[in-house]
Amino acid sequence: MILYGSSISPFVRKVLAFAAEKGVTLEHKPLGLGSQDPGFLAASPFRRMPA
Repeated sequence: MILYGSSISPFVRKVLAFAAEKGVTLEHKPLGLGSQDPGFLAASPFRRMPA
Protein backbone atom coordinates (compact mmCIF):
# COMPACT_ATOMS: atom_id res chain seq x y z
CA MET A 1 0.00 0.00 0.00
CA ILE A 2 1.25 3.49 -0.82
CA LEU A 3 0.44 6.41 1.48
CA TYR A 4 0.74 9.86 -0.05
CA GLY A 5 0.91 12.82 2.32
CA SER A 6 3.02 14.93 4.62
CA SER A 7 4.06 13.36 7.92
CA ILE A 8 3.26 16.64 9.71
CA SER A 9 -0.43 16.11 8.90
CA PRO A 10 -2.35 14.65 11.86
CA PHE A 11 -4.43 12.57 9.43
CA VAL A 12 -1.33 11.03 7.85
CA ARG A 13 0.17 10.40 11.30
CA LYS A 14 -3.00 8.52 12.31
CA VAL A 15 -2.68 6.23 9.30
CA LEU A 16 1.05 5.69 9.96
CA ALA A 17 0.40 4.90 13.64
CA PHE A 18 -2.40 2.46 12.78
CA ALA A 19 -0.25 0.71 10.17
CA ALA A 20 2.65 0.39 12.61
CA GLU A 21 0.40 -0.97 15.36
CA LYS A 22 -1.27 -3.52 13.08
CA GLY A 23 1.91 -4.52 11.25
CA VAL A 24 0.70 -3.24 7.87
CA THR A 25 3.52 -2.50 5.45
CA LEU A 26 3.22 0.96 3.92
CA GLU A 27 5.29 2.79 1.37
CA HIS A 28 5.14 6.42 2.52
CA LYS A 29 5.61 9.02 -0.20
CA PRO A 30 5.85 12.43 1.44
CA LEU A 31 4.26 15.19 -0.64
CA GLY A 32 3.70 18.88 -0.27
CA LEU A 33 0.67 20.86 -1.29
CA GLY A 34 0.46 21.34 -5.04
CA SER A 35 2.24 18.10 -5.83
CA GLN A 36 1.92 16.92 -9.42
CA ASP A 37 2.93 13.29 -8.73
CA PRO A 38 0.90 11.16 -11.20
CA GLY A 39 0.32 8.40 -8.64
CA PHE A 40 -1.03 10.88 -6.11
CA LEU A 41 -3.30 12.53 -8.68
CA ALA A 42 -4.67 9.11 -9.68
CA ALA A 43 -5.36 8.23 -6.03
CA SER A 44 -6.80 11.64 -5.13
CA PRO A 45 -7.97 13.74 -8.11
CA PHE A 46 -9.05 16.57 -5.77
CA ARG A 47 -5.58 16.55 -4.13
CA ARG A 48 -6.85 15.68 -0.66
CA MET A 49 -4.41 14.09 1.79
CA PRO A 50 -3.88 11.43 2.90
CA ALA A 51 -4.40 9.37 -0.20
